Amino acid sequence: MLDEDMAEASESDLHEAAQRLGLVLTGPPVRSFFSVGSKARRDEDNYWLRVRRAHLLTWTPRRLGYVESTAVHGVPKPVVIDSTQWFDAPNIVRAEVLSFVPATVISPSLHLKTVPALSDTWWSALSDAVKNLADTPTLRDTAHVLDDVPFLRRFYGREIPEPTDWATEHEDPHWANITGPDLHILDWDFWGRQPRGFTVAGLYCTSLGVPDVSDRLLQEFPGLLNSPSGKWSILYHLWYRRKGLPSFLAWERAATVARSILRDLT
Repeated sequence: MLDEDMAEASESDLHEAAQRLGLVLTGPPVRSFFSVGSKARRDEDNYWLRVRRAHLLTWTPRRLGYVESTAVHGVPKPVVIDSTQWFDAPNIVRAEVLSFVPATVISPSLHLKTVPALSDTWWSALSDAVKNLADTPTLRDTAHVLDDVPFLRRFYGREIPEPTDWATEHEDPHWANITGPDLHILDWDFWGRQPRGFTVAGLYCTSLGVPDVSDRLLQEFPGLLNSPSGKWSILYHLWYRRKGLPSFLAWERAATVARSILRDLT
């Protein structure tokens, strides 16, 4: 689905980027997927510095997800303040200075394990963000989910109709990419045209171990999660996240959801 061909950025890359951008690192390095980041300061302002690597033969404009996310309005998220890149054969190293988000992620791991304190205001903000993102025009597609259709068919043991309703979605939605008590959506390397409901379906599938939250998502987004594209997205996320389900309850509910959707396809 995502950038499995990415080289892994190092702490030395982080220090090199800070020097090039005139930043002082003020926090420990935090690794996320193939990037590494840290809280940083320039003058009197706090930022988030993140660094990624990619082989020069695989570097494409789609790597610039944070930069291109300036086209997304009405979604609380970090924005790019400054950037630099350099060549370290055979890789391109890119560093971006992001606005600092003071809120904390809802979960340290992508699967939710405990009930978070999320207000009605937070849920309303999420609903607005999902709608505003879906309405954003773009040609981006960094996940290429239809390339995974053969794997889905093999996993579920049957044909699964391909989705026909598409919108702009966050392509890596989970609870370590979303903050509270104030909503911010993080990780804008991956966003673009996906089956409508893909964002909410990702949050739903990674909260199945916490019924209070997954049920609230069904309550807040019935039109998306019960639509054909939403059900396809749920099957996709259940397959993609199948190795990380955190509890027997999550496994049991995932199996029940998958069986229900597959039964409706007959």
